[in-house]
Amino acid sequence: MRIRGVCGRMAGLVAGVMAMQGAWAQPYLGIGVASLSLDSQYASIDGRSGTGITLYGGYEFVPTWSVELSVSAADIDTGPTVNIFYPADSAEYSILRVSMRKSLWTLRERGWTPWVAAGSAYHYVNWDTFYYQLDGAGVSLGGGVDVALAPSWRLRLQAMRHRFSARDTYGEGPFSTRSNELSASAMYVFR
Repeated sequence: MRIRGVCGRMAGLVAGVMAMQGAWAQPYLGIGVASLSLDSQYASIDGRSGTGITLYGGYEFVPTWSVELSVSAADIDTGPTVNIFYPADSAEYSILRVSMRKSLWTLRERGWTPWVAAGSAYHYVNWDTFYYQLDGAGVSLGGGVDVALAPSWRLRLQAMRHRFSARDTYGEGPFSTRSNELSASAMYVFR
């Protein structure tokens, strides 16, 4: 009899937590414009920047916490490569990031909310003309603000700082690299 009572209480607690999460759970998608800039030990990409696109999707599982997956990409001009000689070219710089995001208060309270985020990211620089790439993984930190525009629409402004270690196609490296990502985007929240 006691086991049934304990199991019943546990089931009730689990069902209550699941119902609470279901009431707050909100998946979302966003698209926007991003400015990416690099500061690297690798001279070919050091000081380079470009404007491109950012796409992201996330899941707000409680009112102020969410998990997010994003990709940002921009075309950059590159200098000559270091190890094997390829002349100056252009390349696509991409960032695939997964992060946890914490809002300081709910969007419903004030119509806007600042937030902070931390996570990990994979960085990939692919030269356009030549068979040559740099890639590596690292950490990302950042913050931003979400502003309510309509019941399901938000505006997001964000700044992310990335640090990663990259190797080239031929295994040379690691090259310590930092990048900045500034973006503005529109977000749709599924209710």
